Amino acid sequence: MGPGSLVVGRLLLHSPRTQETHDLIYAVLHLSGWDFHCGVMAFPGRRQFEDLKQELLQGSRRLSSPALVMAIGNHFGSQTFDLSHLFGDDRQRLMQSMTQETLDRLGETYRQIYLDNYSILFGLRQDNLPVPEELQAAAQIALNQRLRSCLRSLQTEDDLATIEDMTGELRAILDEAEQLGCHLRRFEAAETLNDLDPSESMADCP
Repeated sequence: MGPGSLVVGRLLLHSPRTQETHDLIYAVLHLSGWDFHCGVMAFPGRRQFEDLKQELLQGSRRLSSPALVMAIGNHFGSQTFDLSHLFGDDRQRLMQSMTQETLDRLGETYRQIYLDNYSILFGLRQDNLPVPEELQAAAQIALNQRLRSCLRSLQTEDDLATIEDMTGELRAILDEAEQLGCHLRRFEAAETLNDLDPSESMADCP
């Protein structure tokens, strides 16, 4: 679910331990960030469920956020919940997942900014002109992402030819960072390369 989205559905829960079965319906509204509103109740019958579903989904297109939260409350009564109702471990797991999704989206944005402006960055550095902080930050974040991805792959790869290619990619990333004045995780890269070949030296890397 993304910010501003509403999902209405039906869920059949069965417990193998108690042999209990519950036929439920739910509505989940994600306003933004960690702001969720959820309603759950027993399945009221197909006709009533379809009416409720249609009303809420239509309301999501025309009602304000407070009015939509109120509409969910009107249908589900006291059976409404938010993240604070989850057990601590479940809440933390969900919050970590959502945080990672946000970081992934930001990372992709920075990567695209870097790719779109690489020639500008390189030209400014070549002529010893000041680089805008925003472009420098995008370059540093994008290159660090590539570095981490390459290191993770190197640590799990067994094929020698692939390892050689990845090692070349790692050095290309470090060279690119040096040309653009970006500070990367040099120590982490050095450890990985030394594990692969202790004779390798990373002293000249940025």
